[in-house]
Amino acid sequence: MQQTRKKNIPSASVKSKLQAAVPSPFYLKYALLILTVLTVLVYCRVFQLGFTELDDKFFIIQNEPFNKDLANIPVSFGRGLFGPDNDLYYRPLLLVDFIIEHAFFGTSPWGYHLTNLLFHTLTVCLLFLFFRKIKIRETDALIIAALFAVHPVLSQAVAWIPGRNDLLLMIFFLATLISTIQYSMIGEKSKVSWKWMWFLAQFVFLLLALFTKETGVVIPLITLTMLIFVFKKKWETLAPIIISSAVSILIWFISRSIATLLNEPTSFTKLVSTGFSRIPAMIQYTGKIFFPVNLSVYPMMEDTVMVWGIVAVALLAALVIFSKSCFKPLTIIGILWFMVFLAPVLIVPKSLSDQVFEHRLYIPFAGLLILLSQTILFAEKWNDRTKMIIAGPVILFLAAISFYRTGYYKDADTFWRKAITDSPHAIMPKMMRVNGALTPEEREQIRRQCYSFPQDQMMVHYTLGKIYMQMNRPDSAERHFRLELACSQFPDIYYQLALINAGKKNFDSTLFCLNKVIELDPGHANVPRIKGMIRGMKKQFYLDKAQAALQSNQPDSAAIYLQKVITVDPLNQEAHHNLVVLYLQTNQIAKAKEVIDQMKLKKLEIAPDFLELMNKP
Repeated sequence: MQQTRKKNIPSASVKSKLQAAVPSPFYLKYALLILTVLTVLVYCRVFQLGFTELDDKFFIIQNEPFNKDLANIPVSFGRGLFGPDNDLYYRPLLLVDFIIEHAFFGTSPWGYHLTNLLFHTLTVCLLFLFFRKIKIRETDALIIAALFAVHPVLSQAVAWIPGRNDLLLMIFFLATLISTIQYSMIGEKSKVSWKWMWFLAQFVFLLLALFTKETGVVIPLITLTMLIFVFKKKWETLAPIIISSAVSILIWFISRSIATLLNEPTSFTKLVSTGFSRIPAMIQYTGKIFFPVNLSVYPMMEDTVMVWGIVAVALLAALVIFSKSCFKPLTIIGILWFMVFLAPVLIVPKSLSDQVFEHRLYIPFAGLLILLSQTILFAEKWNDRTKMIIAGPVILFLAAISFYRTGYYKDADTFWRKAITDSPHAIMPKMMRVNGALTPEEREQIRRQCYSFPQDQMMVHYTLGKIYMQMNRPDSAERHFRLELACSQFPDIYYQLALINAGKKNFDSTLFCLNKVIELDPGHANVPRIKGMIRGMKKQFYLDKAQAALQSNQPDSAAIYLQKVITVDPLNQEAHHNLVVLYLQTNQIAKAKEVIDQMKLKKLEIAPDFLELMNKP
């Protein structure tokens, strides 16, 4: 009888020991170092960047009086992001971050750009560690973390200072996930102190995420879904996590309710309508991830090519179906992650923000990377060396694009010029360019473009008004500024109208407009100048009135107007002197002496004959 010889097939335990005996490639030994160096090299140009004047100057320059007082750290939790009251955004940790950084960097932009780079680098490292936690193979985790580090669709979040809000949220989100997973994996026999340390950590990190950005409320949904479907945890074992998440959200909700925010009711019909109109943006975002050839510093739906998004969605669907990964837990979580963090794009009213900024992809992009890790692109049949050979050039190509695009955030002039080129349907870049240095040809081009916009669109008439002011056509400028008031109550509209009325010597209208600027925006950059203008106008107005009263032989009226001049300008030498002369001419010696006494107290120069008068009984 012929005996069959059995092959020696190693068991799973033997296989794992054999794999452990094989030394790890150098790029896995130093994965975190490689990711750090890669990120820094791609974004090393941020140290040369300044302000774009898209919110960054507001937070750092205009908000400096608030930032330089450390006592405002607790105050940040009771106010809105852009103002102490009537604000829609509640993001106190962003305000706290700017307060802390002001102590180190003042108003110098390089320090804030450095911080953005540090935040992005930390995010990339945490993302790699998180991918390993959810059992993504180490080489795959390194590749997709590197893709996240260098992808140009995320360059806005890193190169634009206010993009740090998404960076901070991502850091706290990943820290919440990692600490929650760590807590859930510690057995009952382990040290109790370690288990509850991780429990406390996930509670604190979730709370920090909530105070960073409103979208943090969906973090518990992702966390619980991952624990149930990836780590196979039972509902009953998750009670502590559910309770702590609920407490965090309750603390955030109460704090937000107490803060001086604007409660703007939105109907369900309006939300649905906005959502449907924004669905193309979701497709466009997907296209920008797969095909980063249609990126913009100031993206608008109307100016984004739709075909790239349609191809990207079809390609993504084909990858998932062909890979038979539709029902893999990480595929489901990746889709959920991508959708829920991008969902706010669907509900933001166009009147509040009609841009589809790419920094909003910072967190959703990681969800799409999780999904891709489950497709044939990262299948086991490809060995690690093959994956690195294929992925390397792709990563370097994307890194080169990001390195180049960083330069678009160099300064306001570069940024807004690029915005005009990228988004011809946007009025904001045109308005910002008009505020800068323009050639007559550029100004005329923007003027013609403004007339092609819907004339009831905000800032169209304001932009035209600024153009006509530069062209020294105040009547045309005034007409457009008044048309703009029907669309918006922008403080600078009243400031421009005040300048026009001052040129026409229309005292009442000028004064009304200047006071309106202060009423609408007490923190307006021109408020000190405006207050000085108001004082100067009042002083000149009362002096003119006093002169007219004297010429009309109305000494009592002249005295009243001179007293008003002194009220506006208490150290006005001329008004005091003329008032004394007036009282002497009308034989009101006692009143003349009172004014001379005031001049002595104010240490004003007094005429010799006035001093002789004071010496007479």
